Amino acid sequence: MENVCADKYLITGGCGYFGHRLACALHEKGARIILFDTVPLSQETPEDIVFMQGDIRDYAQVEKAMEGVDCVFHIASYGMSGREQLNHHLIEAVNVQGTQNILKACIDHGVSRLVYTSTFNVVFGGQVIENGDESLPYLPLHLHPDHYSRTKSLAEMAVLNANGVALKDGSGC
Repeated sequence: MENVCADKYLITGGCGYFGHRLACALHEKGARIILFDTVPLSQETPEDIVFMQGDIRDYAQVEKAMEGVDCVFHIASYGMSGREQLNHHLIEAVNVQGTQNILKACIDHGVSRLVYTSTFNVVFGGQVIENGDESLPYLPLHLHPDHYSRTKSLAEMAVLNANGVALKDGSGC
């Protein structure tokens, strides 16, 4: 994170633990930050970090948040644990449709850098994993133990497939 001074970052899920910690670390390096989340900001945050309350399921809100952004950290997700796991419709809407909205907005706004946070569950089906890395194959969709893992796998595949897609401004990502 050495050369972040002039960059503007959008962090989806920015009010969660990881999103907020990332925002503060980037801010310390001089980056301009937009936190985008459905829940209001509840943690102490440097005053020049911008908060936008919004939902990644709503393309218009995502597009508005994307204006002038150089890089997106897409951290927002839903349904990892607890009662959230019961709402399959919302899990799919956030994790799959929301990610598609982020990808489309990146393309439409010429944002060539997207960092997507996934989960080990895209490759894990109960087996022992030793020395695992990014080359491990995806667990077949029908073998995922829960809907969250399946949707995160679908979203990650969409992100990887978008790599190299021509942006609206003619450049590539």
